[in-house]
Amino acid sequence: MRIAFLGASSQIAKGLLREFSLEGNCHLSLFTRDIKKFKKWMSDKKFSQQSASINSLDHFNNSIEFDLIINFIGVGDPAKAIDLGSKIFDITYDYDKKVLDYLTYYPNTKYIFISSGVVYGDIFRFPATLDSQSLININSLNHSDWYSMAKINAEARHRSLDKFSIMDIRVFNYVSCDIDTSSRFLIADALRAISTNQTMQTDEKNIMRDYIGPQDLHQLINKLASQNFLNTAVDCFTKDPTDKFSILELMKSKFGLKYKIKKSKSGLEAYGSRDNYYSQNYVATTFGYKPAYSSLENISLASEKLLC
Repeated sequence: MRIAFLGASSQIAKGLLREFSLEGNCHLSLFTRDIKKFKKWMSDKKFSQQSASINSLDHFNNSIEFDLIINFIGVGDPAKAIDLGSKIFDITYDYDKKVLDYLTYYPNTKYIFISSGVVYGDIFRFPATLDSQSLININSLNHSDWYSMAKINAEARHRSLDKFSIMDIRVFNYVSCDIDTSSRFLIADALRAISTNQTMQTDEKNIMRDYIGPQDLHQLINKLASQNFLNTAVDCFTKDPTDKFSILELMKSKFGLKYKIKKSKSGLEAYGSRDNYYSQNYVATTFGYKPAYSSLENISLASEKLLC
């Protein structure tokens, strides 16, 4: 199988590169902005480049027919999302359009777009469900809405192109040993505190999250790509979500995390308030997906590889 990764240097793509490389029957074309930096990462991780080619993101074109294209391009780090602001519209649209134009040449190629739970907007006082409706205050848009709107527009465009096999995978929370510990996520903050022997500070508010790992995301992609034809969106989920304080206690007991509760709010709310940022929309099971790991198991596995 010939697979193209657009945005191969993203955290999610790196984890999946490891999983696909274990299959042995895939040739991966990896498209990235900084080829030199990415080659060094592959060398450091001792990845064989025999079954993969590394290309500039600008060189993606219709010269090769792929069986599957996976588009990872986007912004996960809340701090970077704030800095980009409304530019996220152009970034999302430009690369998505490149793939959609490609499909006019190769209509049998399958396209997976890594979307996000932010497509639901400001609904996360409760987890998303199959019946959830996206909530955006259209009369009072702010910076926390740009990313949501970019993903909503992309998904709507994909559903309108129902002659193509396009699958949107909404990732809510993701963790792997390739996490950037300088980013502003709960897990990154905890790992950074452990590695520097510092005390992590967090507010007293508890939140619910569901962290998928590369193994289950790889399984989900394979289940979707194995369908003869599919134009749909699915939500990621694990065997069991978890809450912030369970995560902190896990990191404390297994890896020696020191943390302190303070009353003032310390987290970044780049995408708006999300007390229960996870999904109970289990439509992916209809395509054979069955998660093997829970959130805490995924966090523990990733942390062990990074810290031990």
